[in-house]
Amino acid sequence: NMGTPSSTTATGSYTGFQNYGVGSITFSGTSDVRTSTASSGYTGASGNGNVFITTTSGNSLVISGIVTTGYTSISCSFGIYKNTTSATGSDLVFEYSTDGTNWTSGSYTALSTGTGTATWFSRSVSSLPAAANLRIRFRQTGTATQYRIDDVVITGTVSGTPTLTAAVLGSALSATAGTASTRVSFTASLYRDWE
Repeated sequence: NMGTPSSTTATGSYTGFQNYGVGSITFSGTSDVRTSTASSGYTGASGNGNVFITTTSGNSLVISGIVTTGYTSISCSFGIYKNTTSATGSDLVFEYSTDGTNWTSGSYTALSTGTGTATWFSRSVSSLPAAANLRIRFRQTGTATQYRIDDVVITGTVSGTPTLTAAVLGSALSATAGTASTRVSFTASLYRDWE
């Protein structure tokens, strides 16, 4: 989630994002983070702060440093708010890049229109690539509708089959499960139940 800023803060200077400083993840763009119009109405809505993308064409939110290597079926879900009832979201483009230069558009289901539709929606984009530094961008291409983004979540399936290697070291069992990028180690004590 986008945390809870104490006041409206430029995205590039804000350090309250849930994953700020995790690995190489960075947040940038020409948008800002604010608490007004908190996310609600969809499963996983965190409320509090959200990224505001105004009606200036080119206004954006960029999240970089997302490691998706070792995964398949990668998708991105997010909350999106629009302030007009006529907008479908077609002027807020979702894009992704593996090099920060070449961007590819990803599609999400159009937002409903009509009475009562100036609200929050949950949407997702699938078929994202595995990359050492995946970047995603929400970019305004219009000038009529303000948008807000919250609860951006990247999910995927670990590729390959995990393996389990175990060795008895004295009185303890040491085991490692997974591949180099998804390694989990644990130690369990061995004992004999004498009855």
